[in-house]
Amino acid sequence: MFKPYPEYRKRIMKKLENYLDIKPYSDTLPNFDKSFGETIKLWIPMIIFNCACHHAKKGFEGNSTTEVIRNILLLHCYGFSAIQQMRERYREEKSSQSCSKPHISAFRVVEENFIGKNIKEIKISCHPKLKQDLQTLAKASNLSLSTYIRNLLVKYYLGYGFNLYKNNII
Repeated sequence: MFKPYPEYRKRIMKKLENYLDIKPYSDTLPNFDKSFGETIKLWIPMIIFNCACHHAKKGFEGNSTTEVIRNILLLHCYGFSAIQQMRERYREEKSSQSCSKPHISAFRVVEENFIGKNIKEIKISCHPKLKQDLQTLAKASNLSLSTYIRNLLVKYYLGYGFNLYKNNII
């Protein structure tokens, strides 16, 4: 089984039993909301882009589409509890400084299939550690980074059952 953080797993000597047991792990995470030194570029189907736009309008996990997608990637890599604890640790710093929000570039239209071709270009500015960890997960799945993230977003917005329906399994 793939273990993305073997160095962390070696340091854990006790079983995770409550919320605070995650704190040593979350304390090793950098402030993902402050540093955007890397860019991830990928193409996604228009339906996924529209879902992310709708998600951003509701303000659940960010106010821009790229912020929403970056938060989905953070939760996927590190889990809700660790990200929540990391953000609590950096709350004062975040409130005193404003971070720039990355923007989405223009798109080109091509043919559509079941959920549409990957016609919407997305550029997500992110912390280098997030990009590196996503590349590790993609490599473990034998996928390119963009394919891995695209599959993740499809599953996030349309669910696993949608993929089964698409492949005529259900």
